[in-house]
Amino acid sequence: MFLADKVVQLAYDPLLPTAAHLTLASVRGSIALLSTGQLAGPESAPNVALNVDLLRCTELEFDAELTPLRAVTSDDVSKARVTSWETAARDHASAENYATARTSLEMFELQGGRSEVVSKLRGEHHRLCADSRREVEALSFTVRHRAETAARLGQLEEPGRSRVSARLEAVKRNIGGDNLGTVRRECTKILGQLDVQKEEERTKFQTKATQLLNNSDASASMADKIRALISQGDLATAEEFLLAVREGNEPPTVEPATDFNAFFPTVCDALESGITPELIREAGNGGIHRGLDFSDLAPAQRSQTADALTALQQLHTQWNTFRTRKHHLKLTLRLAGIEYIDETDAGLTGPATRRWFDITDVKLVGPCRLPQFGSGSDGRLRVMTTRSVSDARTLLGWIEQDVSPLPVLVVVAGSLGVAQRQALARECVSRRDKPVLVLDASALAFLAARGTGLFATTERVLAPFSAVIPYFPEASDTLPAEMFYGRSDELSAVLDAQGSSILYGGRRLGKSALLKAAAARYRKTRHHVSRYIPLPSGMGLTPGDIWDLLARSLHQSGIAERRAHRASTMHQVEEDIDRWLQHDKARKLLILFDECDEFFDGDARENFVHTTALRNLMSSSGRRFKPVFAGLHQVQRFASLPNQPLAGAHFGEPLVIGPLSPGAAFRLLYDPMQVLGIRFESDTLIHRALAYANYHPKIIQHIGLALVLETHNRRTPAEGPPWTISEETLERVIGSTSLDKSIRDTVRLTLHLDPRYKLIALVLALYAYRHGVDQPIAGRELRTECAEWWPKTLSVTPPDEYRALLEEMAGLGILAADDSGWRLRSSNVLRLLGSPTSIEEELSSQEGEAVTALSAAHSRRPLPGGLISPLRVRNTILLMLAGGALPV
Repeated sequence: MFLADKVVQLAYDPLLPTAAHLTLASVRGSIALLSTGQLAGPESAPNVALNVDLLRCTELEFDAELTPLRAVTSDDVSKARVTSWETAARDHASAENYATARTSLEMFELQGGRSEVVSKLRGEHHRLCADSRREVEALSFTVRHRAETAARLGQLEEPGRSRVSARLEAVKRNIGGDNLGTVRRECTKILGQLDVQKEEERTKFQTKATQLLNNSDASASMADKIRALISQGDLATAEEFLLAVREGNEPPTVEPATDFNAFFPTVCDALESGITPELIREAGNGGIHRGLDFSDLAPAQRSQTADALTALQQLHTQWNTFRTRKHHLKLTLRLAGIEYIDETDAGLTGPATRRWFDITDVKLVGPCRLPQFGSGSDGRLRVMTTRSVSDARTLLGWIEQDVSPLPVLVVVAGSLGVAQRQALARECVSRRDKPVLVLDASALAFLAARGTGLFATTERVLAPFSAVIPYFPEASDTLPAEMFYGRSDELSAVLDAQGSSILYGGRRLGKSALLKAAAARYRKTRHHVSRYIPLPSGMGLTPGDIWDLLARSLHQSGIAERRAHRASTMHQVEEDIDRWLQHDKARKLLILFDECDEFFDGDARENFVHTTALRNLMSSSGRRFKPVFAGLHQVQRFASLPNQPLAGAHFGEPLVIGPLSPGAAFRLLYDPMQVLGIRFESDTLIHRALAYANYHPKIIQHIGLALVLETHNRRTPAEGPPWTISEETLERVIGSTSLDKSIRDTVRLTLHLDPRYKLIALVLALYAYRHGVDQPIAGRELRTECAEWWPKTLSVTPPDEYRALLEEMAGLGILAADDSGWRLRSSNVLRLLGSPTSIEEELSSQEGEAVTALSAAHSRRPLPGGLISPLRVRNTILLMLAGGALPV
């Protein structure tokens, strides 16, 4: 009975016929090989020989080694048995799996398939594969971009982010093969995973936001904005808004200026005839002419406006008479906010249709946003006047005659039409190196009716038709004054005689820019002199060399004479400064020392003799002389130690120079863009960019530059100005590899200031991945976790210095604190620090040095007779604080 059941079972086993068929084919192949000694075709790899017949089951997918991507079933084997190789080759190609299609076609050929059929299929496969590869590569790029965008928007947190990254890496490896259908389907699955992850993160964030909003004083409009951001999936920006709510603030915004929209294209169309007697009459009478309303002008303004417009009309109607008349346009340019003292010949010759001259001692009325026409011009503009312009390309050809670096203001006595101005905007992109603004009759008439007399209005009207770039992300030491935003409290403290003299912060956060802005503003007051002195590092200078640098700077400013031989440079400089101050009681001197870290390191070893001398000079002068010191974080460490000249009682409380305030950061991105005729679809996009930059001024400048160049590339006859930054444009720009690298490098520069910074940030990042970025950790617990990774790094750091470290990192925009402890500032900071795996690998690497080279607390004071104190500075402080008891 048992044997009979077994026979019945075998009779109905679907694998038996296939196995028998394959066994027979194998036996026949073996006999043929023994008989002839040759294989019928190329020798296959073992894995191919084992699985090749499964290729006839076209529902199976295979990897590059022809291993099935899922478990094989009896149904698969049955389908393979009844499917021909020709059908398999066609079906695999239809599924875009061209590697398996190619192998199937080879088997069809080996099994005697007709050569014409094989050739036809091979040609079809080649064509289809090329088309599929283009589509799948584009899809792969889209999926990767979508994943990166999701990560930036806070839709892809760990561990989902790591899983998606792993799948994307697999796609990247496999896209070079020919089984493109498998890659396409994997891309589709990743998109589905992103959708699921987005909904999960949105739901989780909604719960957190609701709880926080219910326990806050946020306005109804603010709560609505946050809910709208969550609904749109912009969780990163919603997080920034929640941080503002937690701090009792609201995200900044501004009312857009209306000047450009009022001018273009309406006024250009209305004043195609230029400045006419009717326009001049209405301007003088305070009337209205073709939409330009002069009624708000005061009587004196109306008269001056009529005279200025008349001057330009005369240049147009009587060109040969007035073109060489000096100062003829002085009143005209005043309407544009440009005042000057004199005109000089530019040294450029040309036909009678145009004239070149320079205006000197230029003063722009009101604020300026274009550095090339403001601080970069050094008070000098090159002017080209012409009666009319046939086309923009010809105009720029004329400008090419000038090879100087001076900015050029073109004054056209006639009017440029709408198409001409659009062509001008397009053509200027080819000459980005030459800053050019074109003031024509219609623009001047508009400015006259506006009546502000401010250059800011002129910029907003003319700059959209230029290619001036105001952003300078690499100009940390030479940042134009126009691009200095925020820091008003810090600036006031530096300028105040009683204010702080100590600035510290991370690299590229704007310390040098702040010092230079302070120097420029200080000099605007009569009898006030300021000198910016960067201290060279890594050149073997001693602390005493600061007096030679100061003496040289005083000579350059005319305060002191250069002396070939000095018995004591320090005493001579002190005498020079005192003599200069005593000559006039209104005189004041501000000295701004930059990059002071090495100076303090050396001066600490000399018992701060040079710092003390500068402090004493400040005191003896009644603070009419004030030195300011700027440097990295260690400068603040010195200032925190008592009984030395840098203590707060002497030089004031140290000022941390960290990321910009939200308001200043917003204006840094918004204001120059508005001048250039660039608009954002919504303020939300600005806040998203700022969150991505972590409010770091250098990164914001990088983003601004990239966005300006993006709009330059989009200038066509059919578009703009103005130009709009859409969400898609912003994501493409901030998602670029170069910008992402710049941002990560900037964050790393801050962490590399001190190995303890790095340790604390990375340990907090791991904690955030485990518990959530908004979950704080107590300082003591954080220190314990740090010690588990790098035992030595914090071992010699006393509690007060450890807390100072945490506060410094908060000032640098890395950490945030509340009553419960410390956390990373935002999810964006966490993302920039890396994945959990990369962070653990970094922490598992070699431990950083426990103490940095510059550490005031670890220095020893010199004693009389050339001896060195047996106690470190910290030990001395402990003795004083503990009443003479030193713990050992």
